Amino acid sequence: MTQMSVRTRLYRVVGVATFTFVMAAGLVGSRANAQTIVDLGLSKNVNGHVELVKPTTWKVMLGTRVLEMFHQLVYVSGVVQTSGTESDELPTALNGKILIRWEATGRSGRVPFGTMTGIFIIEDGTTSRTEGTLVGTFGCGTHRKPLGDHEGSRELNHFEGTLSGNVTKGPLKGEQIAASFAGKFTFSSPTSITGSAIMTVDGVHVQPIPTKK
Repeated sequence: MTQMSVRTRLYRVVGVATFTFVMAAGLVGSRANAQTIVDLGLSKNVNGHVELVKPTTWKVMLGTRVLEMFHQLVYVSGVVQTSGTESDELPTALNGKILIRWEATGRSGRVPFGTMTGIFIIEDGTTSRTEGTLVGTFGCGTHRKPLGDHEGSRELNHFEGTLSGNVTKGPLKGEQIAASFAGKFTFSSPTSITGSAIMTVDGVHVQPIPTKK
């Protein structure tokens, strides 16, 4: 699948109100009916490609400083596979192709950083389909001291956040998912608009408990 086909595919699918948005607040919220659901571990890896669209930029005066901001569309396509760990209690579920469309807004600089929101689709051929939303940050490392020591407070091409969604087709139809994710883009040069993308996705399958007959 080419990068352009990814963009075309998402426009066609998301298009005009054909996408079901599942917000985290509605997914987990207070879980007032908690006794009607069961949580199962979710742990996936994503390997794929990223395409950056030319950004819109503007400048902001903040005191004596001039800060450059930007808004940019980001398209990611890849393959979802089980992490192979015991945390993935449904290792054959949610595997397939993933398409992501992000809108990123941030500040330019040596390490650009900011926020992003987006949508995703995971499809396993014609068998199953999962749709949802993502929200997070980019350029912001969180595994720094005192929590860890393998990231700085600014990490080039690093991104992380949370996602939520629901299974709209297939054997797990009606299931919801909630997870955190982290990843990194790799480009051949600072001016490249395409590159590779890797992600880890770890969280929860939220399944309704079958009604006893």
